[in-house]
Amino acid sequence: MKSLSKMRFVPLLVTLSLLVMMAVPIVGMTATPPMVDLGTATNFAVLAGSAITNTGSSVIYNGDIGLSPGTSVTGFPPGTLASGLDMTGAAYVADAGAVNAQTDATAAYVYAAGQSSTGTISADLGGQTLTPGVYTSGSSMGLTGTLTLNGEDDSDAVFIFQMGSTLTTAVDSTVYLENGVRPCHVFWQVGSSATLGAGSTFNGTILALTSITVDAGVTVYGRLLASTGAVTLISDNITNTICEDTGSPPPVIGTPVVPPLITVTKIPAPLAFASGGGLVTYTYTVTNPGMVALSNVTVTDNKVSPVTYVSGDTNNNNLLDPGETWIYTGTANVTATTMDTATATGTANGLTATATASATVVVAIPSQSGGGGSQISPTVTSPTVTSPTVTSPTVTSPTVTSSPGTSPVVATPTALGGVATPTAPGGVVTRTVTGGQLPKTSTPFSAPMYELLLIGAVLTLVGAVGWRNRKRYE
Repeated sequence: MKSLSKMRFVPLLVTLSLLVMMAVPIVGMTATPPMVDLGTATNFAVLAGSAITNTGSSVIYNGDIGLSPGTSVTGFPPGTLASGLDMTGAAYVADAGAVNAQTDATAAYVYAAGQSSTGTISADLGGQTLTPGVYTSGSSMGLTGTLTLNGEDDSDAVFIFQMGSTLTTAVDSTVYLENGVRPCHVFWQVGSSATLGAGSTFNGTILALTSITVDAGVTVYGRLLASTGAVTLISDNITNTICEDTGSPPPVIGTPVVPPLITVTKIPAPLAFASGGGLVTYTYTVTNPGMVALSNVTVTDNKVSPVTYVSGDTNNNNLLDPGETWIYTGTANVTATTMDTATATGTANGLTATATASATVVVAIPSQSGGGGSQISPTVTSPTVTSPTVTSPTVTSPTVTSSPGTSPVVATPTALGGVATPTAPGGVVTRTVTGGQLPKTSTPFSAPMYELLLIGAVLTLVGAVGWRNRKRYE
């Protein structure tokens, strides 16, 4: 009886064992997180709270852009909204469509943050291969290199990344998907702001509490949804990926916005100065090549003020209508080679269109320059020349000496003072004077000695003549 009584507990033990064994695969089946529902935010490739700013030729493909409660959308163009497989891109600014999308994106953020973690991220994501699950970091997450997400051949595999603060990816980093993973099933719940490094490739939807900054040349397959802050783009490509198995996305309530367009050209006159510079008149030509009229049109210049409207508003409605051309002018005194930039802006449908144009005025460097770079013409003063005073020389008759049987020798007079050179500023006067006074060739004797020698010479001559006459009569 006791044996039979014990046997009655065997079926109960078997049943309990089976329940424990069945519980193991049940736990494994719940490791894959559920899909995050984005609601009307599904249609938006870019959604921001305070502003959307683009620089360069960014392309938004297969999705809308939305902004609420902010109203500042700049850089479209040159940024463009391109039609995709699922939808034609449009802009929704501070309207019902943007408000509803923000509400649904916030709900998705809260839902993703509330999922139970299946793994902890304590290091850089680069170099890791992860399978479907919820990965958590109490602070920030970073990616350098390549992160591989392996879907294990399950097209419904979901990845959720939860972080307490920032998400930062390095230059040229990559989120790589393999074995069935789809970008629309990858979610990044960011506790503050996200920054995607230049040239990187990123997959998934970013749900950022604050802002999202995308550096130059980034490719995103997914969405950039910022709750309270701005989304900033620089020549990036954003493709909104919509999962086909979720059916058609819910319709967006609101009116699609046609983005405004504006252009500006700037021409200076004159284009150059040979020297010194001068007054330059700049002519600004502003046009509207778009489909919607622009209000609050302004033209400013970083080195010319004021810039004044001249003409072009043919119907006087204070709107730059499509096809209209407005003319503005401004002047500036240019003293050196100068490049300045004009900026034209106009608004329509809550969006701001911006265009810029630059021009350079060349001022040549003068060969002779003074203060302020002006050409200086030298002042030439004629020199004052003082004519020299020339005293006519006194010429003494030459002394002729002769010996018997020889021809007399005549001394050639030598002129003194031959060249007179006056000192005069700026010029030299040269005078040649003929004649002159015979030099005294005596040694430093007194005048009586000189005269005595002369008398001696005369007496000798007289004696010689007398002696010659005497010989004739003998």
